[in-house]
Amino acid sequence: MLWLAGNLPRETSKALQSVSAKPALTVSKALQQCTGANYCEVGGWFGEQLKLPKVLIVAMKSHLDENYQEESWETALLVGASATMASALYHQSNDATVNTRLKTLGVTPSTQDSIFQQLSDKLEQTQELAMTLFTGQ
Repeated sequence: MLWLAGNLPRETSKALQSVSAKPALTVSKALQQCTGANYCEVGGWFGEQLKLPKVLIVAMKSHLDENYQEESWETALLVGASATMASALYHQSNDATVNTRLKTLGVTPSTQDSIFQQLSDKLEQTQELAMTLFTGQ
């Protein structure tokens, strides 16, 4: 996202404005439409340039693809499931629907509910940690 915003500021801004105007539109799809690439593709490219381990590059590139079944597919599905839960919390949803990615990995709906509740219980603490890490405050 930072690379897109820094190198394609008008296009990235247009994409984010589109998401604000149409909440059903995802950031990824809006960026794809406005810049020709989404943040997953750009992140994967950066991972390759930095020579990160392949499993991280796959997770960065493919975590939004629920049908990804190639190398390190389990990690990509797990990261995607985590992102979905985090997004639900960010959008102040008190409930996460059953995550098909986690179902594919064999995680039962009741276990998913438990995980979501644990994440919800730690949301404030996690936000404070992120603020400390990124702002030093």
